[in-house]
Amino acid sequence: MKSNQITKTLILIAIFFTFLPIFTDNLSFNSRERNIISVYDDDFDDSIKTSTLSSPIHIDDSNPSMNWSVAKAAGNCTGSGNYTHPYVIEDLIIDAEGSGSCILIENSNVYFKIVNCTLYNSGEISNDAGIRLSYVTHSQLISNNCSSNGDGIYLENCNNNTISSNTADNNYIGLNLYSCDDITISGNMVYNNSYRGINLIACDNNTISENTVSNNTGHGIYFTSYEDNDIVKEAVCVGNIVSGNIVNDNNVGITLWNCHNDTISGNIVSNNTAWGIFLVWSYDIVVSENIANNNMEGILLDISRKTISGYIISGNIANNNLFYGIDVYNIEYSIILENIVNHNGKTGIHVEDSDHNTISKNTINDNSRGIYLENSKYNIISENILIGNNECIIEENCQGNVFSNNGDCTYGQGDGEIPGYNLTFLIGILFITAILITKKLKKSNGSKNTQH
Repeated sequence: MKSNQITKTLILIAIFFTFLPIFTDNLSFNSRERNIISVYDDDFDDSIKTSTLSSPIHIDDSNPSMNWSVAKAAGNCTGSGNYTHPYVIEDLIIDAEGSGSCILIENSNVYFKIVNCTLYNSGEISNDAGIRLSYVTHSQLISNNCSSNGDGIYLENCNNNTISSNTADNNYIGLNLYSCDDITISGNMVYNNSYRGINLIACDNNTISENTVSNNTGHGIYFTSYEDNDIVKEAVCVGNIVSGNIVNDNNVGITLWNCHNDTISGNIVSNNTAWGIFLVWSYDIVVSENIANNNMEGILLDISRKTISGYIISGNIANNNLFYGIDVYNIEYSIILENIVNHNGKTGIHVEDSDHNTISKNTINDNSRGIYLENSKYNIISENILIGNNECIIEENCQGNVFSNNGDCTYGQGDGEIPGYNLTFLIGILFITAILITKKLKKSNGSKNTQH
């Protein structure tokens, strides 16, 4: 009897372990299902979403036959177009087949989002793009892949829009904006574009932050107030902030051309073929706390707009550049303050044809030349640290420059001199030392002769 009970118990245990994987798989599946639902439980939709192939989308909210209501009826979007329930275009894959834009939205003032779409193979003329917006406000472009298009994302005459966490690679221009204000561009990956990474023309009060912009053939981030074929006109590229970006391995890192009252701060701008940061024909620009290493030149200031306020270049690191750490040409009334400019191939800070500037409290060590001034007048050079440069401070065809408290460094040193020392004083010390040694030797020899 006892034997039969043991046998039954063993059979039940065997059955339990036989069916255990089924129970655990079912529990695991239910757990995964709950996790998936929680991931997609957001403001956009309560259902699980998968990417869907779609034809190109064109919405013109000024045209009753092409507006948002028509797009929603066609199943291209969800939502209501207000702040709490914006229209949403999401999880689409669109191949434009080489003509037009994948998504084109015009004349829209409602709230909408384009999220997690894959958009490619747009046309290459008239700014065809993965996403193209024209005369649009209140849009959010989030986490889309806009690659292999004419432009990845193109905005014209748009205000109060957000472009974040998108990927734009292998386009002509990654992110291209014309006459757009109050745009936030953040956290995007912009690389391998054949002309420029992020391009802004005649755009004011925009924030470009924490993007990675690399391996673009031309400029990484480029601001200007006019089209390339326009004549120079009054700057309208005003009040932009470029901060916290990584801009490496482009031809030029960050360029501001004909701009004013902009800020470039906290960026890493390294390993670019030409300049790390390039400012031309601009004024009232603040360049602070950037790292501009291993470029041809770290920071170039080229032709200011000749106002009584110029640039503030402060707290930057510009090391190991091929030619100059900081290069100043035809600039007035600028301040170069508390930068670290070391180990550059030609000169730490180079100043040419530039007047009324202040160069103060910089650390300028181990360059071929520390500070080199050419054809420059009435500059103040003070309280800089210059150690280990082959030449310390050089002037050529200059007048009226004022030097003070630059350590032991004497301006005008030439090749073969020892930085940080007065050569005449050194020779005098050596001469006195030689006389003392000679006297000591004579006294020693006289003492030996007396003993014999």
